[in-house]
Amino acid sequence: MNTILNVKNLSVTFEAQKVVHDVSFAIKKGEYLALVGPNGAGKSTLLKTIIKDNRKVVGSLSFCSDIKLGYVAQKNSDDIYFPATVKEVI
Repeated sequence: MNTILNVKNLSVTFEAQKVVHDVSFAIKKGEYLALVGPNGAGKSTLLKTIIKDNRKVVGSLSFCSDIKLGYVAQKNSDDIYFPATVKEVI
């Protein structure tokens, strides 16, 4: 199976606080990944880092050339909360 996402020794720091520390994993075609944890654990930070919305990173990320990534936040920049239909988001 081909690896579509490879994350190695990823760390993210905001100001003096390390939010994500030394995370490594690989996802192969056909596999799924679930991020579970309490508020403030770094789940959204990790996702935003993977989609390159966050550039304050130490470590490496590599993707299969034909992978498409996306992220739908719970709240947009206008402070409008979901629920929303797929059509409204697109």
